[in-house]
Order: sequence, then C-alpha cells, then structure tokens
Amino acid sequence: MRKILLVIALAGFMVIFSGCSPPTFVRTSVANWKTVEFRPGLEREDAWHRIADTLAKNYDIEVIDKESGYIRSGWMYNLSGKINENYRTRVIVNIPVSNDKVELKIDAHWFDSSNWIPGYDTLLLNQVYTDVQGSVGRVTR
Repeated sequence: MRKILLVIALAGFMVIFSGCSPPTFVRTSVANWKTVEFRPGLEREDAWHRIADTLAKNYDIEVIDKESGYIRSGWMYNLSGKINENYRTRVIVNIPVSNDKVELKIDAHWFDSSNWIPGYDTLLLNQVYTDVQGSVGRVTR
C-alpha cells in the first residue's frame, strides 16, 4: 500500500511539473524588441554582413532579405541543449534602411498540451543582444 501511494504521489508530481514553462519564458503577445546602435563610422552594409555572419554561426537562417534589412531564424526546439518539442524559439532581426541601429527580438512559444502560448525567452534575447552588440554596437567606456 505504501508503494502504491508513493507511485501515485510521484506520478502527480511529474504531471504538475511537466506542464510548466521554462523559467526564462515570458508569456506575452507584445513584441519585446531590443535595440543596438551601430558604433560610430560603421556603415549599414558592413553592419549587415557582420550581423548576418554572427547569427549564421549559431542559428539556421530561414529568411534573409538584405534590401529590407530582415533576418529570421527557423524555429529551434531546444532548451538548455536538450530537444524539447513543447518549447520553440526563433530570432528576428530588423535593420531599418534609414537608421544606424539594429532591432532584435526573440519569439518563444510554449505548448501547454493544447495550444502554443506566445512570448519571448529572456536568456536567448540577452545572448543574441550580447552577440550583436559585440559585433556592431557602440563601445561604452
């Protein structure tokens, strides 16, 4: 009887915690864009190549349009290096034609057993921001 209760308690624990989204997931329907200003003297053309190269090293690029300044990765189904079919993220970058900056955001979706819940991933957003900042951003002293 004690073993049965232990198994039931363990099964209940697994059900409760298997449905939780990752701690880095923020549920929202509003885009959370971050902006990196180009360092002085960096032309848009050079910035474009640097950003595209930086992203291509870590992500599968699904859409890339130099004229409009748009780059989007494909969906990535991983979490901390492990495949997770209930969680997906992608990187989106916009380099406005008339500005000296790049805008980026992360789309993240958590599958709650019946629907994809939209949001963004704070850890991935900070990683991509840091990578792009190091590639084209202003240096602070």
